[in-house]
Amino acid sequence: MVSTSNRAMHNHPTLPTTLQLAEPPPDRAALPEGYRSIAAESPPRLAIVPHLAAAKTAADPAELQAQAQELLHQADTYLLQGQVEVAIAHYRRALQFDVHLVDAHQGLAEALTQQGDLDAAAHHYQTAIDLLPLPALAPPNLVPTAEPTAEPAVEQLPWYEQAAFYLQQAKALCDRQQWQETIAACEQAAKLLTPQTALTYRLMGRALQAEKQFEAAERYYSQSLAIEADLAETYARLGSVYVEQNRLTEAATFLEQAIELDPEFAGAFLKLAEVWKQLGDLVQAADCFYRAYRLEPSWATAKEFLQLGNQMIKQNKLEQAIDCYQQAIALAPSSPNGYYNLAIAMGKQHNWSAAIRLYRQAIERQPQNFRFHAALGQALMKLNRWSDAIACYQRICDLLPDPQQLQTALVQMERCQRALMAQSYGKMAQKLATSRQWQAAIDCYRQAIDRDSETAEFQVGLAQALAALAQWEEAATCYQAAIALQPAQAEHRIALAEVFIKLGRFEKAARCYHQAVADPAKRAAEPIPAAPTVDRAYTVL
Repeated sequence: MVSTSNRAMHNHPTLPTTLQLAEPPPDRAALPEGYRSIAAESPPRLAIVPHLAAAKTAADPAELQAQAQELLHQADTYLLQGQVEVAIAHYRRALQFDVHLVDAHQGLAEALTQQGDLDAAAHHYQTAIDLLPLPALAPPNLVPTAEPTAEPAVEQLPWYEQAAFYLQQAKALCDRQQWQETIAACEQAAKLLTPQTALTYRLMGRALQAEKQFEAAERYYSQSLAIEADLAETYARLGSVYVEQNRLTEAATFLEQAIELDPEFAGAFLKLAEVWKQLGDLVQAADCFYRAYRLEPSWATAKEFLQLGNQMIKQNKLEQAIDCYQQAIALAPSSPNGYYNLAIAMGKQHNWSAAIRLYRQAIERQPQNFRFHAALGQALMKLNRWSDAIACYQRICDLLPDPQQLQTALVQMERCQRALMAQSYGKMAQKLATSRQWQAAIDCYRQAIDRDSETAEFQVGLAQALAALAQWEEAATCYQAAIALQPAQAEHRIALAEVFIKLGRFEKAARCYHQAVADPAKRAAEPIPAAPTVDRAYTVL
C-alpha cells in the first residue's frame, strides 16, 4: 500500500520514494479515523479531470506535475478503499501527466497485482526500480560522484521499504516464472533482511534473559550468531547468559571472542574481569578491569581505582598502578589515600623526590596519620636527608602512637642520628685525605663505618687511605666490603686488582680485572676518584 505521509517527506515533486507491500482492501468500518474520513469523501471520478491534451497545452510543467500528484493521491485513496479498477485508471492518467512518477508506477503495480495482471505488475515494478535506483545497494566503486546541482537530493528509502519493494517484485517475477530475475530480487531482499533478522533474535534473547529464561535466551542468541557470526555484542550477551547460569568457563570463551572481534569493547572486558575474579584468577581479573576502566574511566569510583592499583602493585605492574592511583586522585583529590599509594609506587621506581612530594600531600590532608609521617621519613632517608627524617620521626613521637609504633619511630630516629653523625665523620675524613693526612682520615672513616656500615663510599675511602700507607691487606678487605655493597661498580674490582698485584696475588688480580670488563654493567665509566664521594644515597633500611 502506498504511504502518502512518507511521500510528503521528499522535496522533489516527481520522485516520491515510498515502496510498501500491497495489502488487501481494508474494511471501511475497520479503518482508522483518518482513513474513514478519506473513504467517506471519495475523490471525484476521472470524468471531471480535464482532457490530457488540453491540460498539456494550457499548463506549464509545474502544473502538470501538480495534476499528476493530485491524480496519484486520488488513486491511492481508491486503492485503499478497494476500488482497484478506478485506482488503476487514476494511476495510468497520473503517468500520462508525469511518466517518471515513481510512486504511480509502484501503486499501479500493486493494483495490477491485486487484479491478477502479474506481467504488467512486474513491468511497473521494474520501471519504478529503474527510475529510483538505491545507491546503498550498489557497489561503492560503481556509485558515481554526483555533480553539484540545483535539484534536491533523492532520499534513500528505509531498509524495510527497500526489502518490501524487492519482495513484491520477486513475487510478481516468480508468478511469471522469470527465475533468474526472481533469484536476484530475493537476494537483494535477503541482503536487507538478514541483519535485521539477526537483530530480532538478539533482542528476543535480551528480553528472555531479563525474564530469567536463560535456555531460551541462549537459543535465540545462537540463532543470531548463525546469521551474523562476526558481531561482538552477540558473543558478549551469550557470555553473560552463561555467567548467570554459573557456566563460567564457557562465559570466558565467548567474552574473549567478543573482545577479539572488538578490542575496544569495554563492557566485555568488565564482564570478563568479573568471570576471572569468580574463577580465582586475580591476575587476569585485574588486567581486564584495568582495560575496561581505561576505555571507560567513568565506570570506576576512586575506591575501585585504588583497589585496582593495589592489585597492580602486587603484580609489580608499576605503570598500571601509577595510572590507577592518578585516576583515583583525579576523582577524589581531597582524599589522602591516592597520594599515599602513588608515593609508594614512585618509591618502588626509586623516584624518591616524587615520593616525598606525594607523602607531604597525603600528610596535608590527614596530618594525624603517623603512617604517612613514617613513610615520608623512610623516603627522606633514601636521599640522605637525615635532619628532615629525624623531624618526621619526632612528629610521630608527638602523635603518641601505641608503644610498638613509638619504639619503631625511636629506632629509626636513632639510625638517622647515627647516619647523620657518620656523614659528618665521612666529610671530615674526605678533607683529611685531600690534605694527605692519611692516619687521621683512617680514624674518621672507621668512626663513620662504626655508625653506618652499609655505605660503600666509607669502605672505599678507608681502603684508599690504607693503600696510601701501604697497608695492603686491610685495603683489600675494605675493597671487598665495598664490592659486596655495590657489586655493579667496576672501579671497586679494578682497585682491588691493583691491591692484589701489590700483594703478589696475580691470579686473583686477573680474576678481578676479568670480572670488571666481562659484564658491561660493571665497566668503569670514569677513572677511580682519588678520594671517596660521601654525598650519595645511603642504604640504611
